[in-house]
Amino acid sequence: MSASKNYQGDALVDANSDIAGTGVFWSYIATAWLTVVLATGNLILSHLESRHKATVSAATIGATASTKDLTTYARAKELCNKFVLSLCDIQAFAGTAMLVIGITLRDSVSLYHQEFIIQYWWLTIDSLWAADFQYDNGDEDGKIGSLWFDRVHQFTRKSIVLLSVTLGIYHQSWLIWNEDDRWNPSDGKHCYRFIERWYWPLETWIWIVGLAFYALAHALIMFKQGNEQLEAFEKAIARKRTSLQTSLRIRQRDLRDQIGRCPRQPGQVFLTGIMLGVLRLFIFVFWLFVQIVTIWAWSDGDRLVHIVVYALFTMRNTQGLLSHRNLNAFIVKGQEKTLGFGQLLPIIGAVGIVYQLMLLVERPQPKVTSQSP
Repeated sequence: MSASKNYQGDALVDANSDIAGTGVFWSYIATAWLTVVLATGNLILSHLESRHKATVSAATIGATASTKDLTTYARAKELCNKFVLSLCDIQAFAGTAMLVIGITLRDSVSLYHQEFIIQYWWLTIDSLWAADFQYDNGDEDGKIGSLWFDRVHQFTRKSIVLLSVTLGIYHQSWLIWNEDDRWNPSDGKHCYRFIERWYWPLETWIWIVGLAFYALAHALIMFKQGNEQLEAFEKAIARKRTSLQTSLRIRQRDLRDQIGRCPRQPGQVFLTGIMLGVLRLFIFVFWLFVQIVTIWAWSDGDRLVHIVVYALFTMRNTQGLLSHRNLNAFIVKGQEKTLGFGQLLPIIGAVGIVYQLMLLVERPQPKVTSQSP
């Protein structure tokens, strides 16, 4: 997209409460953040459970109290995990549904409202990926998927996510090209206002490429043979990465030992110290590169980094939606706060979330047994 064009527009645009209405707007934001918060809570509970497991195994005094705490953490984690899975289902369906609306009505929906659609989708997909280590693989202990219904449920989930990503790639690409070719500051249907004075979509194209890799990998894991090939590839990459990390740590240890053997040779100590610093920097850059690649193309990686990054993405998308709405409030012709069909859907979704939580709380939780040595 050329940076010489003025991508601003003050022409009036017809209101569309089914897309930009208050209920729709805040329901996507609230559901996304609830998913991120619960995914974070699940990670914290997993850490606390692991720590208490170690405590119960190592201690003999007070083992009864520790076992009780362990059971509490396990139940809370199970409830949180199931609720996150339900929210992820809602996110996947909501994002896909909004994309279908944007694609089927793209000739009649303004660019201003198309921007809402694609931002809603990015919000759902980023918050869904924040919980992907639970959502994509089901239960961490591998219990989900033992029954045929569970297998069908998992396959349906993955199919919806794959469909959502595929449609998202298509619609985001179409929107970029359409904004470039058909932008008209005097036509409300083909313009709007935004923060950046000049729009250059290279960043978006980079993420689209990452989405394509993710879609390919996601398609492979849906079938046994493809999943086995992908697992073999991941194991080979993991072995190479572990080997390189081990070699780097050994070299780092040798440099530290070398500094300790020559304390009276300032020049040698200084040179070795520089080499050690460069090696540590390389180790950090390598770790950072691995995290960036996994997040960019596979939405995987270190759990803490994974959730923090996607929480930041969710924050950015939320800010983008708020800015888009506020900057263009004066060009909207009509009322977008009226209660239409699109406004009722978020209310139904909120009731569904509360109902699902009630069902999860009522269901008996699995018993957790822990034996002290």
